[in-house]
Amino acid sequence: MGINSDWKEFNNLQNFVNIESKKDNEETFNNLNSNFTQFDLTKGLEKFLTNSPPILSPSVSTIFLSEKKVLLQKKIDNEIIGDLLFFSNDEKIGIFLGENIWKWKMFDYRLNNNNKNFDNLFYKICENLKLRKKVDKLNITYPKISNNEVFRITANLYNDNYEIVTDSEVSIDIYKQNELIFNSKFECIDSFFVFESSLIEGEYEFHVNSNYKNEKLVKKGKVKVLKYSKEKKNTKSNWNLLRQISKESNGEFISKNEIPNYSEIVINKLKIENFNNFNEEVKFFIEEKLIFLLLLLSLSIEWLIRKRLGTY
Repeated sequence: MGINSDWKEFNNLQNFVNIESKKDNEETFNNLNSNFTQFDLTKGLEKFLTNSPPILSPSVSTIFLSEKKVLLQKKIDNEIIGDLLFFSNDEKIGIFLGENIWKWKMFDYRLNNNNKNFDNLFYKICENLKLRKKVDKLNITYPKISNNEVFRITANLYNDNYEIVTDSEVSIDIYKQNELIFNSKFECIDSFFVFESSLIEGEYEFHVNSNYKNEKLVKKGKVKVLKYSKEKKNTKSNWNLLRQISKESNGEFISKNEIPNYSEIVINKLKIENFNNFNEEVKFFIEEKLIFLLLLLSLSIEWLIRKRLGTY
């Protein structure tokens, strides 16, 4: 918008800001706001905007009716005097208070022999203004019930243009029975954040936090950790191990397809085995008559001798 814009009509069209013009232009450089979160800028685009030549901007006074997000500010003699390019936080409204923006396009071409930075800026602005669907900037994925050794959460962080953000810090606070157990940071892997930890059996609540360009986001969740069981975790048979056991124990490994022939396999196995038979017979000592008579005779002789000697 420039000095000849119909400010009264503009104010009637939206409920974001009321602008009153002072009927004159001022040549201004722009200052890049590093805390802008609506969309991300490449390093090349940041350098382009920081060094771009001055343009004409109408001298205005503004009254904001809702929250604003400022990308560029007016800068004259190294002093910030107002906003140059800004957006509504609640509606799809973007306002650029300037004229002669063609100077930026010429500057981009003189600097890089192309207009990629200039085009990229307005592409991101258009993407931001046309995005209608309200999306969560912080999304997390996790199991509601875990019986594994490791509890894993993945998180995706986005800016207002729904572009993936990877240069922010994401952390987690874990609670048990409303008491903070520990907190930790996520690790960024490719385009998402990952947290892994071993939790003992119990019920937990956690808060996932992000702080991207001073915009704090929180996602909460709960998880129940079951008692860990190796048997439940590993339910597949180790066929190689079973074959090895069969071989070392001189057994026979029978596959599923051989089960109908099981009896025949067992019979053939028995035929080639050598067997030694032993018969054991147990008899009571008292049942042997000869031994019993000898024992009785020896006791009788002993009794007669003792009686004759008078020891009884």
